Amino acid sequence: MPVKLILTFLLSLTLYGADAPGWLKEATTSQLPQYPAKTPAAVLLQEEIVTVETSGKQTRTNRYVIKILNRDGISEASFADVYSSDTGKPRDMKAWLISPSGNTKEFSKSDITDVSASDGLYDEYRIRMVKAGQAADVDSFFGAESTIEQTRVFSQFQYDFQDDLPALRSSFVLNVPAGWKADGKIFRGAVSESASPEVSGNSYLWQLKNLPPWDREPGSPRRSPSRPRLVVSMTPPEGIQTPIQSFTSWKEVSVWKDQLTQKSFHVTPELSAFVQQVAPSSLPEEVRIQKLAEIAQKIRYISVQMNISRGGGYTPHTAEFVHQKKYGDCKDKSNYLRTLLKAAGIDSYMVSIFSGDPDYARPEWPSPSQFNHAILAIRVSDTNKAPASFDYPGIGRLLLFDPTDEDVPLGYIPDHEQGSYALLVAGQNGDLFQTPRTLPAQNHLSRTTRISLDAEGGLKAEMQESSTGQPAFNRRYSLRQRSAEDYRKSRERYVGYYVPGSVLAKSDQKDEGTTFSSQLEFSSKNYSRLMQNRLMMIRPFPLPANGLPETTNAKRTQPFVLKPVSFTEEAQLQLPDGFEIDELPEYPELSTRFGKYSIQLLPEGNQIRITRSLEIPSLTVSPEDYPELRDFIGQVGGSEKTPIVLVRK
Repeated sequence: MPVKLILTFLLSLTLYGADAPGWLKEATTSQLPQYPAKTPAAVLLQEEIVTVETSGKQTRTNRYVIKILNRDGISEASFADVYSSDTGKPRDMKAWLISPSGNTKEFSKSDITDVSASDGLYDEYRIRMVKAGQAADVDSFFGAESTIEQTRVFSQFQYDFQDDLPALRSSFVLNVPAGWKADGKIFRGAVSESASPEVSGNSYLWQLKNLPPWDREPGSPRRSPSRPRLVVSMTPPEGIQTPIQSFTSWKEVSVWKDQLTQKSFHVTPELSAFVQQVAPSSLPEEVRIQKLAEIAQKIRYISVQMNISRGGGYTPHTAEFVHQKKYGDCKDKSNYLRTLLKAAGIDSYMVSIFSGDPDYARPEWPSPSQFNHAILAIRVSDTNKAPASFDYPGIGRLLLFDPTDEDVPLGYIPDHEQGSYALLVAGQNGDLFQTPRTLPAQNHLSRTTRISLDAEGGLKAEMQESSTGQPAFNRRYSLRQRSAEDYRKSRERYVGYYVPGSVLAKSDQKDEGTTFSSQLEFSSKNYSRLMQNRLMMIRPFPLPANGLPETTNAKRTQPFVLKPVSFTEEAQLQLPDGFEIDELPEYPELSTRFGKYSIQLLPEGNQIRITRSLEIPSLTVSPEDYPELRDFIGQVGGSEKTPIVLVRK
C-alpha cells in the first residue's frame, strides 16, 4: 500500500475510532421527551464549571452535548467559547461526533479556530470554536469541552441556562476558595427568585432540568421570561483582603466605575480650542449641546476592548485619542462628548445600560456585568422637557443621549433603552435609576391623503406623511441602510402589499433631524369593487394606520409588548363622476386600556372628508389578557375594511 494511503488510513482510525469521554457517553443515554417536530436539536448536557483561587486566577470548563433531531439541526453541531487574551489562556478544547451507528470521530486541533469576537481594533475578546456540521447527520450526537484559565476581576458570575433549544440538563458549578461563600438568584424576565444550590464542601451546584424549547413569539420581550438566567456572588471571609472586586450596592458600582472613567476624563488645550470654534460660548447653551452632540454622534463606531480582565473593558479611551483617530466604541464616544461638554462648562455623567432589552438589568443584583453599553446624561436647564429628560435627586435635570445611535437625535433615546434600569456613574451620587419612556404623542405620524376615483373603480392617491419620535427614527434607519433605488423599491412593495396592482409614481422623502417626511403618489385600476355596474364598494383608506401591532396568533404563551405610538390621518375622497353616496358606515369609537381608535366621515358635495386616529400606550400584555388585546386590534382592522358604498346616479 502506498505511504500516502497508509497515512490516510491511520488518520481515519484516529478520527473515527476515537473514544468519547464518560460524561459525553452518559449524556447520550438520556431519554428525550416528545418535542415539536420543528425542534432542530436538543441539548442533553450544558455545564459550566468554574474554580476560583484567592489570587483571582480562574479555571473555567464548559461542556456541551446535543442530539440532532432533523436536518435543520445539523447547523447546531457547533461549539464556541469566549475568553480575553490579555490575561486569559486557552488550555484545551476538544470535540466529538458520534454517528447514529455509534462510530465516534474526534476533531483535530486544525478543526478549531480562534478569531476576534468583533471586527473592532485591538479587541481582546476572542472566540475559540469548532463546527461539525459537514460531518454531522440526523440522530448524531455532538459533544465538546473547553477549558480556559484567566484572571478574574469580579466576584460575580452570570449563567444562561439555555438559548432557544430545549435543555435536558443545564448546570453551573462554582468551586470557591476555602472559607468563601456563594449565593445566587435566578431571573426569569422581570421576576427574580432565590436559587438554592447543592453544596458539597467548597463546591456549589445550580441546576435546571427539562427546559422546553423556546421559540420567540412576534411582539414578545426580547428575552422571554421562560429563559432563566443565573446570577451568583461570592463573598470572602470577613477581614480577608482580595484583589477580586465585589459589590453590595449600586453606589459601590458607581464609585468603582467612576474611578475607572476619571482616568480618561481630562480636557486638553487642543480640545478647548476646538470646542470654542464649533460651539462658542456666545451661543445659547442648548445650541452648544446640540452641536457637540452631533459631533460625537458622527464619530465612527468601532469596538475597542483593551485590558479587559483588569477593568479595561470599562475604561474609555481619552477624548484626545478619539478626536485624533475619529473612531471609538460606545464608552469612548460617550466620554468624548462628556469631555467636549466639560470644555464648554457643561456637566455630564457616564451612564451604563443594557442595550437591546429594557428588562435585562435587574436592581436586585448590583453588578457592572449586567450592562453592555454606555450613554451620557447631560445636565440641562430645569425647563428642559425633552422626552429623554428627567430629574435626578441631588443633581437636577438630566438629558439622556446615546452618541452611538446614528438615527436618534438629541432629546430622545432609542426605544430599546426606554424604561430600562441604568446606572448613573457619579461616584457617591451615582445610583440605579429607570430611564424615561416616551408617550404615544411623542412618537407620532400624521398623514394627509387625497384620493380620486374613476367610474371603473380606479384610484389615484397623493399622500404626505410627517413623523416624529420612533416612527421617524425607524424610517431614517431604513433609508440609511439602503440605496435610493432600494428604498424606493421597499416603498413600492409596501404600497403593493395593501393595494394590489398599484403603480408607484412618486416616492420622495426628507430627513430633518427630529422629523422625517415623505410623499407618495400611486394608482391602481382595480381598487374598488364594482357590483352589477351599479354599486361601488370603497375601502376608506388605502394604507393601514401606522403603529397597529400584528396579532395574527390566536394564542400566546409569552407576553406581548406594545410600543407607544400615535397616528392621525386626514383624507379627502373625491367621488367618481356619475356616483353618489348610498351608504356611509357607522364606525364605533374604541377606547380600551390597549389603545384608542376612531374614524369620522363628513360628506361635502361630491367629496367625503375622512379622519381617523390611533393611539397605542406603552404596555406589556400578559398571555391571559392577549385575547382582549386581539379583540381590540380585530375591531380596528374590521373598521378599516368596512366599505363606503356608492351608487350610480
